[in-house]
Amino acid sequence: MFGSERAAIGKLEHIQSSAQADGLPFVLGQKAGNSLDAHRLLAWARSQGKESALLEEIYKMYNCEAKWVGDHEALVEAAGHAGLDADAAKNFLVDESAGIDEVKAGLERSRRLAVQGVPAFFVNDQFIGSGAQPSEVFTSLFQNAQ
Repeated sequence: MFGSERAAIGKLEHIQSSAQADGLPFVLGQKAGNSLDAHRLLAWARSQGKESALLEEIYKMYNCEAKWVGDHEALVEAAGHAGLDADAAKNFLVDESAGIDEVKAGLERSRRLAVQGVPAFFVNDQFIGSGAQPSEVFTSLFQNAQ
């Protein structure tokens, strides 16, 4: 996807410097790994109308605070910041089967739509592509959208 390790590091460094130029903290080198629990918690938040708020908090904790998305303590904290009941979030995460059906359904939908990476972009129900895109791509798409 990125080519060599050096190419991947270069792209990430570019993202970091671009973010910092806009005054946004972006931390490289944080722990990566399985994000299933974060996705399960997002499914739970969706049922309460708080998915977007929780997703923003998860992005912030990972990209700006170098917290791992697999850490239940960090996820519970993010849920609280998103306006969700932190104790209920903690109890939800303890049940490893909670939210699994919703996550599986989302993965199946992604397969049907041919999504192979994130972010994935659609305009007028047409798959545009995955990954970072230059702003000119969107400007052209939106200008030509009917």
